[in-house]
Amino acid sequence: EKLLWELASQTTATQEVAAYNQAIMDLGAMICKRGQPLCDACPLTKDCLAYASGNPSNLPISKPKKALPVRTGVLAIIQDTQQNILLVKRPASGVWGGLWSFPEIAKDVNIASWLKQTFACKLNSQEMLPGFRHTFTHFHWDLSPCLLNVERSSAWQQSLSQHERWFEPDTWHTVGLPKPIRQLLDELILCES
Repeated sequence: EKLLWELASQTTATQEVAAYNQAIMDLGAMICKRGQPLCDACPLTKDCLAYASGNPSNLPISKPKKALPVRTGVLAIIQDTQQNILLVKRPASGVWGGLWSFPEIAKDVNIASWLKQTFACKLNSQEMLPGFRHTFTHFHWDLSPCLLNVERSSAWQQSLSQHERWFEPDTWHTVGLPKPIRQLLDELILCES
């Protein structure tokens, strides 16, 4: 960077600086374009190291992309005997803030006990569905959906908070859902029809 500043100050015009700066910007925008330079139209080819290399379209070299961290999670798709789906509203801040989604569970949780204590449901069956990766700007999220078929007990209404709700098969689309959750629900409905 120090060398570049030194070279720039050696070549910068001392008169009509505004016109010089505009010319340099225009040269970069219209002639010396990344990946598609128009060297035949450039007035500076005799002093250009990229042109002299014989392969000016490979310059400048892009920075290597930063590897994103990977998080994992298990989505509990809880479905009762009438095909209703339990969704939870996520906190306002954070990933998918304020949207409705499936509850997340730890990989090592005892699902039957968790369902009984959290939602007053009895586990009838469970099935792991194909996992998928959802990428955010700052991390990858590898999600494993688990379909849990349950029976609701008579105490289920008292067990739910205002951020938890059972949705009939045709009503879940009326609330805000993250795109991957909407796609999972669409696939689930297709499989049942």
